[in-house]
Amino acid sequence: MSDKSVGVIVPIYNTSQYLDKCLNSISSQTYKNIKIFLIDDGSTDKNVDKIIQSYIATDARFTTTKIPNSGQGVARNLGIEHFLNIDKTDYILFVDSDDYIDENCIEELINNTDDADFIWFDFRYKFINSKPHNHPTSIENYNLQDKTIISNKDWLELSQNMNLHSFAKGGYYE
Repeated sequence: MSDKSVGVIVPIYNTSQYLDKCLNSISSQTYKNIKIFLIDDGSTDKNVDKIIQSYIATDARFTTTKIPNSGQGVARNLGIEHFLNIDKTDYILFVDSDDYIDENCIEELINNTDDADFIWFDFRYKFINSKPHNHPTSIENYNLQDKTIISNKDWLELSQNMNLHSFAKGGYYE
């Protein structure tokens, strides 16, 4: 197994109902060389702080900071700065606080990095109290299911041809 380190950035804003599942999915990864930076983006939900503190108290890989509500982009940028300058890591992964990842997610990413600067992997939306759907995923929208490597130029051309300008626009919301 690789010795590469991974910094996981989790911006958090009022998501206590999902946060424990999210943080548990990160802490129970099969790949252990990770550091997790929790950024409380000015949550008004007091349960958020309780959940964060419980992970900080029991797992040294977790660190946290609280900032005035500034939005997910600001929180992510703060996390990037943290992993570039303080807890230096080889890779950075974003996980939203209302999402969770499979227990082997980071291990699979590390095993497939080669010399990539960026790894894009697929996801499916799951909504509470809604029926399952089979809308195409982002990678299916790009028709990249069988690709393992794509150049920046090819990705930009595909995005332009599909009139997609961000990953989020490839998804479906119900």
